[in-house]
Amino acid sequence: MKFFLLLLLLTLFMSVGCREELIVNNNKEYGTIYVDSSPLNAAIFITGKNTAKVTPDSLKNIYPGLYSITLRLSGFRDTTLAVKVEAGRRVLVNIVMKGY
Repeated sequence: MKFFLLLLLLTLFMSVGCREELIVNNNKEYGTIYVDSSPLNAAIFITGKNTAKVTPDSLKNIYPGLYSITLRLSGFRDTTLAVKVEAGRRVLVNIVMKGY
């Protein structure tokens, strides 16, 4: 019975510790990119990959580094911008798209 209680306490302690560590890492190691545009509803691509999101929206849990953000919308020129992401920071991107 003592062994069972000890095992239960150890399991609880480890699971609580892991949960807290994940929350801390999420806030400190990643950045966020908030993308807005005029006009709205442009498809957001990050480094050539479709995010399946449209403006305005946030790209969360992005590792620090340099990224290209491309917006695509029918009737408008694709627009690309370089963005530097820093850990624990939020980058605001507002792009005015030009028609053909």
